[in-house]
Amino acid sequence: MLTLYCERTAPGLFGEPANTLSNIAFAIAAWACWRLVQGRGSVDRPLQLLVVLIAWIAVGSTLFHMTAERWAQILDVTPIFLFQVLWVWLYIHRVAGLSHRRTLLVLTVFLLAALVGSFNRHILNGALPYAPALVLLATCAIHHRRSGRHAPNALFAAFIYFLGALLFRIIDLDVCAAIPFGSHFLWHLLNALVLYFSTKALALNRQHP
Repeated sequence: MLTLYCERTAPGLFGEPANTLSNIAFAIAAWACWRLVQGRGSVDRPLQLLVVLIAWIAVGSTLFHMTAERWAQILDVTPIFLFQVLWVWLYIHRVAGLSHRRTLLVLTVFLLAALVGSFNRHILNGALPYAPALVLLATCAIHHRRSGRHAPNALFAAFIYFLGALLFRIIDLDVCAAIPFGSHFLWHLLNALVLYFSTKALALNRQHP
């Protein structure tokens, strides 16, 4: 059993009730994003795949917080990784308009930075691998607003929610004494909003479907 979060103090499927139930937010985000993507007219397979990944995050994270087992952790982190890769590619190429080669360069630098962070998971309670995503999201938010895209503040909203989510992930183990169920459930709730607003920025600005 993996005891990574404040709420998990014993084995069992209901050892993390707040962390488990808060994954409903990802399911709601997937439903909202699906309606958004389907409501844009033409079929867009990459955007549909993003929505599928959000639904997978809901399932994977639920299983992980119910079982606290390694196999479930893999099901949890895999769709998160794939969502980041696909979103970065789509935004940088479709919305920012960079060539395939330059988009690949941005994605490579992003992944290398995240890889470096993954080797230091003990820092910031496992939040360090997400630091490159925060920096890239801030950069894209500035570009999105300055270039006059549709939903100009969508990525700024995603950035603020992601910043808050990281904060609650970082302090989870430190608030156990005061809050027995911790703060990790807020990581779920806020990240559901991150996924929705980041997907919205793509769905409303499809320059190269």
